[in-house]
Amino acid sequence: MGGVYTSPNTQKTLNLGVSMPLLDWGRNSNNISLATSNLKTLAFSVQQEQANLVQEITILVENIKLIANTIEMSKKADQIAQERYQLSNELYRFGKISVTDLNISLEEKDNAKRAFVGMLRNFWIAFYQLKMATASD
Repeated sequence: MGGVYTSPNTQKTLNLGVSMPLLDWGRNSNNISLATSNLKTLAFSVQQEQANLVQEITILVENIKLIANTIEMSKKADQIAQERYQLSNELYRFGKISVTDLNISLEEKDNAKRAFVGMLRNFWIAFYQLKMATASD
């Protein structure tokens, strides 16, 4: 064994080491705290998105109910305006009303029809908005 230490520079050497931190100065616990905080934030965001979706769907359903009620009233107003125009037309033929009164009843009939068609359009827009929000067929 004496010859091993006589010329150590000519010998082949192998160094083997293990590096292990004895103290991480709290980095690991900070990483765990950060991950826990991120998880809580994500869970809160998911809950908030779910609440927003439920609220949006509720508003859309209530809007559809309101529009459906308005459609019924618009339909009745349209029918009344149709009947009034027919009556005004008959009265005009007999000379009981002027052409101005006939034109007024015609305009009211047209306005009632436009309002009814507009409410039908609003209903279908609201229906498809609800369909898109719920992602259902």
